[in-house]
Amino acid sequence: MGENLVEMLMDSSGGVLLENERREITVLFADIRSFSILAEKTDAEEVVSMLNQFFSVMVDIIFRNKGSSVPEKGVR
Repeated sequence: MGENLVEMLMDSSGGVLLENERREITVLFADIRSFSILAEKTDAEEVVSMLNQFFSVMVDIIFRNKGSSVPEKGVR
């Protein structure tokens, strides 16, 4: 969870936790080229290791840009 979201939650002084607001946002969907073929030919442990490395890099970039990450169910 991004630090800016944590700060917003902590700053809500007994009032409305998060008010409705309209925002322009950016959503990242990542499609790893030839992943299915790679996953079929590679040991499961190595696939998990590669995915963890990929997600670590991507999440670091997202957090550096004040974003937040919501991991997909079953990932990590």
